[in-house]
Amino acid sequence: MTDIYLLNSLDYNKIVYKSPIKQGNYYYSAITYDGDKPLYLETPNVYSSKKLIECENTLSVKISPEDFSVYDKLLELDENNVKCTTNNSENWFKKSLPEEIVRDMYKRITEPIVKDELPKIELRIPRMKDKIVCGIFNKDGIPLAKEEINCDTEIKCILHVKGLKFLKKYFYCDVYITQIKLAEHKIYSIPDKCLFSEYDDNRLSLPEDVIDTEMIKEIESEKIKNDELQTKRNEINIVKNEIKILEEKLQLLKGEYDKINND
Repeated sequence: MTDIYLLNSLDYNKIVYKSPIKQGNYYYSAITYDGDKPLYLETPNVYSSKKLIECENTLSVKISPEDFSVYDKLLELDENNVKCTTNNSENWFKKSLPEEIVRDMYKRITEPIVKDELPKIELRIPRMKDKIVCGIFNKDGIPLAKEEINCDTEIKCILHVKGLKFLKKYFYCDVYITQIKLAEHKIYSIPDKCLFSEYDDNRLSLPEDVIDTEMIKEIESEKIKNDELQTKRNEINIVKNEIKILEEKLQLLKGEYDKINND
């Protein structure tokens, strides 16, 4: 039986990156998990951005505003791919590559978040002779036609993280959807009868009961008093500075007087 791992429980320390092998005009580093097992990940619920039958090579999925874990975990996978490639560049390519160079060459699964917009993720769809070949099921596991996946359909996906594909100028993570399943909707229990208790809540009493008018007057009076005191302190400091200047001038005149008197 194929092992399926929850995306949110992915342990990046268990991901195994094999040495790249040349395949035609590219190199391929196979990815396995926890030894030599294929890495299949089950996502939390997401929403399809368009009809599946209208998709070409990818299905764009939207993240739930209540759960960013899909985006966060795939972002972490992107980072893990970059760091692993950097750390193994000497063994793989006989050349030590700085992380900045590797980061620039890597085409991410995730795109940067745009302010005030929910992030979207483009997930590759496997095709054979222009036919979508990933499995599609309802919530009970019964096969469905691909026409059942419409815009904003709530789904979850099984992703196969197969490897890293290195081309001449860039590389990317070879990850694609193997199965799609309609998600279970949350069921809310909402009674028709009002359940609120009828006792008086003092927190909902009238403002005059909460705000003490006399206290406000005292606070305002205290503020006026403090403002007047501050004004007088400023006036006193000005007079003190003037006195200091006059005292210095007096000492200077006394010195000049004594000098003239002694000559």
